[in-house]
Amino acid sequence: MKLYFLIASLFVSMTAVAQDQIEDAADSAQTEVEAVVPNTRPIEEIEVISRRSFHSLRLNIGFAEEKLFSTFNELNTDDDFDIRCRKTRLGSSRIQKHDCYPAFFDEAIAEHAQDYARGRYILLTPNEIRVHQQGNFEKLEATMLKLAEEHESLRKDLLELNVLEQEFKVRQEACMKKPAVLLLFRRC
Repeated sequence: MKLYFLIASLFVSMTAVAQDQIEDAADSAQTEVEAVVPNTRPIEEIEVISRRSFHSLRLNIGFAEEKLFSTFNELNTDDDFDIRCRKTRLGSSRIQKHDCYPAFFDEAIAEHAQDYARGRYILLTPNEIRVHQQGNFEKLEATMLKLAEEHESLRKDLLELNVLEQEFKVRQEACMKKPAVLLLFRRC
């Protein structure tokens, strides 16, 4: 009797294994058919709308500046007006700041630093050197506006940067109106 029971259970289990193999083969054949036949149903599109964080807004402003100055440098023929961007440190801290300066201003700062090292002048701040270079900055601004009038790509880049900077300014002003946490920190 035990032998019959053992044979019957073996037969049932072999039948179940065979049935599973048949179902797996059918599933894989169905998958292969689905892979060959393209799905004609349109893909749904989900659009997520949210406010940008201050961090992402600052990053986008940096990218927009890089794009604007890259476009300007390509269109500009005067190498003194080429604008270079880099990260600089604030004083002796490790905090980095994104700065963009025209070539003539970089050269003026380097020249002034060399003159100071030789003992010819007193040390001036970059803002004081900028005052001495005001005429060049006005020529740079006029050149940029002229090129923006002539080239659509530069005009778009200027507008994009302006929109991002305005959004940042408005959000920062709104944040400063909110009460501070512990009378010191703002959550923005």
